[in-house]
Amino acid sequence: MAASVPTSSTLKPLTPTSGASGDFDRALQAIHTGMLGKARKLFERAAAQGDPRAALKLGFFSLHGLGGAEPDVRHARQHFQDAASAKWPEAHYWLAMLETGAGFLSTTETRSASEFDTFAEHWQQAIAGDFLPALRALGVVFGARSALERAAQLGDRISTELLATSELWTTNTPDAHGAYDLNTALRQTYPVPNETMQRSNAFLQVFEHVLTPLQARYLRVFCAPSMQPARVRDPRTGQSIRSALRTNSATTVTPDRVDLSIRLLERRIAQVAGLELRRAEPLGVLRYQVGEEYRPHRDYLHDPTELAAHTPGQRLRTAFCYLNDVALGGETEFIHWSKRVSPSCGRVVVFDNCLESGAVNPDSVHAGLPVLAGEKWLATLWFRERNARVW
Repeated sequence: MAASVPTSSTLKPLTPTSGASGDFDRALQAIHTGMLGKARKLFERAAAQGDPRAALKLGFFSLHGLGGAEPDVRHARQHFQDAASAKWPEAHYWLAMLETGAGFLSTTETRSASEFDTFAEHWQQAIAGDFLPALRALGVVFGARSALERAAQLGDRISTELLATSELWTTNTPDAHGAYDLNTALRQTYPVPNETMQRSNAFLQVFEHVLTPLQARYLRVFCAPSMQPARVRDPRTGQSIRSALRTNSATTVTPDRVDLSIRLLERRIAQVAGLELRRAEPLGVLRYQVGEEYRPHRDYLHDPTELAAHTPGQRLRTAFCYLNDVALGGETEFIHWSKRVSPSCGRVVVFDNCLESGAVNPDSVHAGLPVLAGEKWLATLWFRERNARVW
């Protein structure tokens, strides 16, 4: 499926009736006052009157379990399809997002051509409709400068900042003709050759060039506004507290914040980790400035309440990607394995927190050494025993 960067929108959404508009506006007011159940009912009434915006909102409510309902991907898909039938570009974008569910890009051989075509078709429709996150994803995933330029023209701050980072554009990008075969490009871009893997021991693997400098920069720009001082769990009280153990800052990309760019980059990291993305906690992004560190610690969970049968279970595996080169310091040290890994943009480190028996492995203790010059960014996925995500 070829995708091109348009100069004007080719999708024109239908105009809802005045009654539907009134219900939609009242639903938005109900959200502002915290009355999500009422908002859901008003969205349902507006959607029944042909308002694709309301169908789109109902898709979000179903996907995230808002307004008194449990998360339901099937219902979310139906609502997004209703909005897409009215040529609503954002609905196509969310249908593309849902196509990145179980199995997508984990082993491309197991995915049929039609499944890739469906994903590419919805993404194409969202791009054609000038939906900013769809344009931005095209630019970030494939290095398509023209897509970012179009998004910047439409007022996208992140695209503007990426375009202003001159070192990202010192070489030719693959969008000379402004067209992309999304199906073929995804198959060619995402597999990681075996020879890039360096096995240090039975529990630790290092992969090179998993993310591009542009993709890494995107995660940093996206997450920078939400960074907060990092916290740890107090083993006595279970409360989240500040501690000298961990002096960096951090943020979590919660499900309501995930966009298609991040979804595909998460998929990339999950692929080299060898586990389904549904088993991963939300992406964590960390920043270490000069002098900041994370002293020796283990990633596996200690609190029994976090390991009960109704939870996703233990953290079996950790995968993190360095998002920049560090001027000096900032290595990740695996103490019992006598291994230090230096930060390098796009490098992914994968290690197991548990033994093959399922017992936790105390030898997985590791530390983020102090940054001595510059700063260090990394993105982390923690994979659990069971699914930690709805889709």
